[in-house]
Amino acid sequence: MIRCFIEKNCRNWDRDLPFLSMAMHSMVNRQTGFTPNQMMLGRETIQPVHLLLGMPQYGQNRMTPNVWVKHLVGRMQKIHEFARHSLHTSQLRQKRDYDLRVVEHKYQPGDLVYKADSTTKVGQSRKLKSPWCGPFLVVSSRPPLYTIRGRKGDSVVHHDKLKLCNDRDIPTWIKRLRHALFQAESEMDESWDDLDDTIPYGVDFNVQGMFDANQPTFDSVVLPQSLGDPSYIHTPLTQELEQGPQCDIVTALDDNSIHEPPNLDLGNFKFG
Repeated sequence: MIRCFIEKNCRNWDRDLPFLSMAMHSMVNRQTGFTPNQMMLGRETIQPVHLLLGMPQYGQNRMTPNVWVKHLVGRMQKIHEFARHSLHTSQLRQKRDYDLRVVEHKYQPGDLVYKADSTTKVGQSRKLKSPWCGPFLVVSSRPPLYTIRGRKGDSVVHHDKLKLCNDRDIPTWIKRLRHALFQAESEMDESWDDLDDTIPYGVDFNVQGMFDANQPTFDSVVLPQSLGDPSYIHTPLTQELEQGPQCDIVTALDDNSIHEPPNLDLGNFKFG
């Protein structure tokens, strides 16, 4: 409540403290069901409205001090007993609500979020400052971590430190940044579509089981269009093969050799 009535520099937090204290002591607590005045004094205090409209008139029968104290003690005991029962019920309700809301918050690139701000400046109280800072723009996601971008750069934040921003008034620099992000994603999608169009149909990229465990393997794959062209002879890049004995592989391919692998004599060939 104090945070709602202080200025930006947090210098006038004690100016309205008596009025805020009176308002807080007169508010019914949701956990106990009573006001702090009833819990501590057994009655409500005199409010400014009572000074304007007058105090309520009670009966002419006045109690003696002893009877009044006894009546006050009994009333406070009933209040405290009911408050303890309300606190127990409130604890069960809070546990149930917490268990229902334990979910991972997910955000998409382009969403605006607030980040939990735990930093404090010298001379300012953490309780009086806003617990959130921002807004920030989500540029990439790898749940439960998200990369957000602000004026000072990018940062990686856990999802439990973020909160979705639903403000209508968005800063201009965030609008420009979001537009650039969406435009980059659109261009990337178009480039992937163009790449899919260039891949020939029928090409199988599943290389599992291509090679036998008892046969040597090379560090390259010869494309079908290179078969029959002597200029496509591949030289391994490993240092051991470069330093090994040179050998000439001459393969005569005809129309039927594509279906039958050539018989190569690799007895003197050195593998790393």
